[in-house]
Amino acid sequence: MKKLTIIIALGLLLGLTACGASDDNEAVEAATAEVHEGNYTVLTAAAFDDFIAEGRTVVDFWAPWCPPCRQLAPIFIELSHEIEGVRFGKLDTDDHPSIPQRYRITGIPTLIVFEDGVEVDRVVGLQGKEELKRVIAGN
Repeated sequence: MKKLTIIIALGLLLGLTACGASDDNEAVEAATAEVHEGNYTVLTAAAFDDFIAEGRTVVDFWAPWCPPCRQLAPIFIELSHEIEGVRFGKLDTDDHPSIPQRYRITGIPTLIVFEDGVEVDRVVGLQGKEELKRVIAGN
């Protein structure tokens, strides 16, 4: 709850709302990096399309009430530090349901790997670190 409060406060300071994201994505990522021990961006529905638009990205679709999602979190953080050239994002499915609906996500956790905005791979459910690393890195 403390992290959420800090994120909301940072968003207000940066002029962000759930209805529209700042044009300065670097400021958003920098603010998020100060809050989280991982190398990932907390996504909103408004920022989602811009985040996945270029390069290789992986998004963790999760919810705070989901035990497997909580088990995946430390693995996701480790991978965000270990895998170069991939941007990592997390999207709370309860707070932003339009994106999971668009991608027909019916179970969480779900990790989707995007290449220039196009889904190239998907992992549903809790998987081991080495399997996730292989999928995210594209091996």
